[in-house]
Amino acid sequence: IPGQVFELVILGYMDPQLEDLPRDSPTLGRNSKMILLQLIASMGWDLKTFDIKAAFLQGKPQPGRTLAVEPIPELIQALNMTSEEVCKLEKGAYGLVDAPYLWFLAISEELQKLGFVQSPFDPCLYVLHRNGNLEGILGLHVDDGICGGSKFFQEKIDQLEAKYPFGSKKIHNFTFTGIEMQQLPNYSIHMSQTKYIKAIPPIHIKLDRRKQSESPVTEEERQELRALIGSLQYGAVHTRPDLASRLSNLQSAINRATVETLISANQALHEAKKYSEVAIKIQPIPIKDFRFLAFSDASFASKSNPSSHTGMLIMGTHKEIGKN
Repeated sequence: IPGQVFELVILGYMDPQLEDLPRDSPTLGRNSKMILLQLIASMGWDLKTFDIKAAFLQGKPQPGRTLAVEPIPELIQALNMTSEEVCKLEKGAYGLVDAPYLWFLAISEELQKLGFVQSPFDPCLYVLHRNGNLEGILGLHVDDGICGGSKFFQEKIDQLEAKYPFGSKKIHNFTFTGIEMQQLPNYSIHMSQTKYIKAIPPIHIKLDRRKQSESPVTEEERQELRALIGSLQYGAVHTRPDLASRLSNLQSAINRATVETLISANQALHEAKKYSEVAIKIQPIPIKDFRFLAFSDASFASKSNPSSHTGMLIMGTHKEIGKN
C-alpha cells in the first residue's frame, strides 16, 4: 500500500487447524555439526556463517491450505474493505505456529534448486558436488547457516543470498548457536563456550541452609538445581566433555536431592568456570588420512548406589593412530 507500512502479527493460536499442523523446524544435529567442521578444516576451506533476514516471513504456505484472517481496522480502511470482508494469507507472517516449518520447506527447496543434496542422516545438512568432486558443505539451524567450500560453492551461496537476503555474514571468528568458533590460519577450528559458562548463575544457598546438608531440597530449590544442571549440560555435550561424568551423577540425584547436592552442583559450576577456556580443537587432518576412534569403558558401583557407570569418547584422528 503506497505510503503506508503495516507490521502485522497473526494470532496463530486461533488457527482452526492448530492441533494438526506440523510446527517443528529441524535444526542441525550435534554430530552433523562436528562432521561439517572437520570437513571444512580438512579441506582447507574458510569457515563462514550467515543469518537470513525475516526468515519466517518467507515461508511458503502449505499446499492445499487456505488461511483467512480478520483484518485490523487500519487495514480495512487502507484497502477500502467492508466489515464483512476478510483477507487471504498468501505468504508467511509473524505469529503463525507453523512459520518455522514453512521456512524450512522454502529454503530446503531453494538449496536443492541450486544443486545442493540433502544428507540422508540429517535434513539440515547439505553438500554440493560438481563433476563428482565435493565443493562444499552447509548446515542450517533455523535461519542461521554455517558453511565452507570452494569458489564454486561461494557462487551458489551468493545466489542463495540474492533470493533470501542475509542479515549478517562472518568468517573465521564468530558465535554460532552459543558456541564460540575460531578458525586459525592453518584451518584448524577451536570451539569453546567461555562466555556462556561464565554467565551461568550459581544456586543461592543461605549460610544457615548450608549447615543442613542432609536436608531434602524444597521444590523451588529442585527447580534451581535442574536449571543449573541443564545449563551445564549444554556446555558438556558441545565443548566441555570434562564435565560429563560429574553432571551424570548430579542428574541421577535430582529426585532425591539434598542441600549437599546443591552444594555439589555449585562446585561443578565453579570448576567449569575455573577452566572456562577449555576448547575442542578440530585439526585439519587430510581426508584420506582421517579415521574415527571410539573408546568406551564402564566401572562398577561408581555412583552412590551400587549401579555401574559407563562412558564413551568418539574422536577424529590420523590413521597413524593404528601404529601407536
